[in-house]
Amino acid sequence: MGVESNPGVPHKPDHKMAKAYRKSYAIQPQSLAEMTERYGIIPDFFKNPRFYDVSNEYFDALDVIVSANNYDRTNPFAYICVFDNKNWVPIHWGRIKNGFVKFTQMGRDIVS
Repeated sequence: MGVESNPGVPHKPDHKMAKAYRKSYAIQPQSLAEMTERYGIIPDFFKNPRFYDVSNEYFDALDVIVSANNYDRTNPFAYICVFDNKNWVPIHWGRIKNGFVKFTQMGRDIVS
């Protein structure tokens, strides 16, 4: 489907993106699926170990740090979601450290 957009040109510039991922044939060691075998259940979207974050290739991304004081101590991961007009859908994850979680390379100005 390479003819639908060109590298460096915004895809659907009127649609703001919160994250962008790319599929790969290789297993990505930094994927949540590869890191969470011992932590149990993770959202379905993150069970695929063959995709990686390319958000900074599509928009000016920034890291978002959120307080996470009240969390399940058996799972050190938190998820950030977007609403798709029906459900909250997890789009990124972060590791909870010292009561905070950092979500890397997030899209800007997507809430209106």
